[in-house]
Amino acid sequence: GRNYSTQFVQRIIPDVAVKEKNQVLEVIINNEYFPVIVISKVYRQMLKKDNLDPAAREFIENKMRAARELLRAVGKRATTLRRVSEKLVEIQQDAIKEDFSFLKPLTFAKLAKQLGIHETTVCRAVMNKYIDTPCGIVALKGLFTAKINDGHGQAVSVNYIKKTIKELIQQEDKKHPLSDENITKLLSARFNLKA
Repeated sequence: GRNYSTQFVQRIIPDVAVKEKNQVLEVIINNEYFPVIVISKVYRQMLKKDNLDPAAREFIENKMRAARELLRAVGKRATTLRRVSEKLVEIQQDAIKEDFSFLKPLTFAKLAKQLGIHETTVCRAVMNKYIDTPCGIVALKGLFTAKINDGHGQAVSVNYIKKTIKELIQQEDKKHPLSDENITKLLSARFNLKA
């Protein structure tokens, strides 16, 4: 059937996986599809030669410095992804183990503050990356969720409110469905919200 299909099916390969061992969540970074980068031994050996042309020596030394900087940046990227992922899993472990409706309210800024890094670093670390959890594969940025404060000042996750709305609709009398106004009143009563 692929010969007749015009759609491109994109497979998602998770960058991070979470496995549960003895009720503890373990974070595994998927490096399988990340190429191994090394500096060629040929160039290091060339620099050891006494008869190497000075211009060639300077060129190779500059390229070696740039290559080392690239390797350092790649290593730092992997370290940042691990730190962000581990902290995210620690904060959102209930949702990861049970159901994403249990996500706790969390912003890039809040996580960045906890890790002692800049908010944009967190944003770059999670963008276009996916995590494989016991509840399924989701975008890493999907573990961040907005909040609404209830009448007692407690933060309630938007995902939890969405789950509650879904449950209200599933439980309603199908012959007399709830109106949006009725759902709003039920939510206001349950979460002590001001409409």
